[in-house]
Amino acid sequence: MFNEIIDKFSNILEIGKTYMISNGQVKDINKNFYNVHEKFEIILNNLSEIHLTVNDTIQSFNKKLSTIEEIMTNPNLSSDVILLVLKVYEVRTICRQKDKKKILKRDLQVIGLRSEIITLTLWETLATNEGKQLEDMSNEKPIILVKGVVGKYFNGFTLSSTISTIVEINPNLPATKELMDWSNTMLPKL
Repeated sequence: MFNEIIDKFSNILEIGKTYMISNGQVKDINKNFYNVHEKFEIILNNLSEIHLTVNDTIQSFNKKLSTIEEIMTNPNLSSDVILLVLKVYEVRTICRQKDKKKILKRDLQVIGLRSEIITLTLWETLATNEGKQLEDMSNEKPIILVKGVVGKYFNGFTLSSTISTIVEINPNLPATKELMDWSNTMLPKL
């Protein structure tokens, strides 16, 4: 039944869109998924219906953005951060040590507001989809909102996407303008 539900709704849902969902069950999240930082989840079934909302009046992002320094203090917690992309590296295939599975990886050189330049690693579809978009526009120095990123200490501090990470390119947020203004002033000095 789980696969039937996925087949029924997977082609309908798009990131960034707003939907009306009926006949779903709202439950507390499964705490086993540490990278999910919401409080509730919606469980769908065969009776569930999903409809795209035409007149979207819901604010798309209203959470507190973390700074790089805050993520460094709590690296394993899922965080949302806004970053300026300085360089996009080629996508690579690597072999995961624990199960020898080949996976896709793309590193980005990024900087946050008043922070140091660090590496953000995008994995699998983020590496090929959003990573490719960023590669194509790398001369423009795009700004990205990364929702659900975690910090890692490996050869220094880095950021890493997870299975639930969402990347929005040049989001329409006050923080985007703030980071752009700061980078125009400070980047030439770095």
